[in-house]
Amino acid sequence: MPGAVTSPQATTPHDVPSDRAGEDAPARDASLTAESVVDDARWLAATDGALDADVRTWLDALSAELEIGRGDFTLLFTNDARITELNAQFRNIERATNVLSFPSGDDDYIGDVALSFDTVQREAVGAGRPFQDHMAHLVMHGALHLLGHDQDDEESAVIMERIETSALARVGIPDPYGAAATSDGKSES
Repeated sequence: MPGAVTSPQATTPHDVPSDRAGEDAPARDASLTAESVVDDARWLAATDGALDADVRTWLDALSAELEIGRGDFTLLFTNDARITELNAQFRNIERATNVLSFPSGDDDYIGDVALSFDTVQREAVGAGRPFQDHMAHLVMHGALHLLGHDQDDEESAVIMERIETSALARVGIPDPYGAAATSDGKSES
């Protein structure tokens, strides 16, 4: 895992892949693969240091659900301050959000996803869900946006939610859209 991003200005979503230029990716079965960039240590504490293993498990479940080939991306684990900057810079929305996705348009390196610890934690507490369950949902949600899925209309939203729910079930996580879920569980990407 690369070192922490030390400056809020040091990395934008589209700058992260440049660190990977010329690197040979490890040989893997066909699946989604993410490189984690952590600039808020609370993510590591919240996952008992198993962040990369958790992400691998979740992406393997999503890959199996989609039956897709390989796709690499970067996951930026950050906080409200940094995600607010990214949201303002790339979407002209000056507020924090839970997850942002930045598709690359490339078939191999599919883009970047950023998650805010503060917002993810607030939403998990508000919905009465375990933090890691909500985190898994948002990692998958962000990856689906990189793969071209969206929730811009009812039909697309239903398809995306069905994929998320099935992939989460593969790792024993309950339906985030079920009766116990709150409207705060919806994501902006």
